[in-house]
Amino acid sequence: MPTQLTKEHYEKYGPCPKREIGPYTLLQTCGACPEQYEVFRDEKNVGYLRLRHGSFYALAYLENGEGERVYDTCACRGDGIFEDYERDGYLLLAVAAIDNRLYPNEPSLPQSDYGKVAWDAYWQSVASQWSMTMKHEAETVKWEHTSDKTKQAWRAAAQAVINATKGN
Repeated sequence: MPTQLTKEHYEKYGPCPKREIGPYTLLQTCGACPEQYEVFRDEKNVGYLRLRHGSFYALAYLENGEGERVYDTCACRGDGIFEDYERDGYLLLAVAAIDNRLYPNEPSLPQSDYGKVAWDAYWQSVASQWSMTMKHEAETVKWEHTSDKTKQAWRAAAQAVINATKGN
């Protein structure tokens, strides 16, 4: 498990690119191989995100100091670094899982349609592998053109992942 360090440590010892997701600050501690982030809320280190060899996971740091894996996927197109189009979606899903594990009774992220986020990240990964002649087919898998039944299934799957992190 990675060592928990303070936000001040990262800001002092290296310029770490920052991202904000709701009340969370993500400090990128490595740009590639692996692409990884420390996650802070109210100056407290609450999680860790890592993408390596196509596997992306999130750890939530519990009160006892241990890290618990709360999100895991191998659907990323990136190997040791996210493709630009998939980064925001996967980071949001991972932070939502951390948020729901550590703060189950006080959700603090803006309400998102996590099913749509997961759908978009997945299909953008798939479409990136298609030849140019197949790119026009991608229009048919856009969220807006998806059946209500499929949308419900993707929303339920994304919510199940997030709910599985509550109260563990």
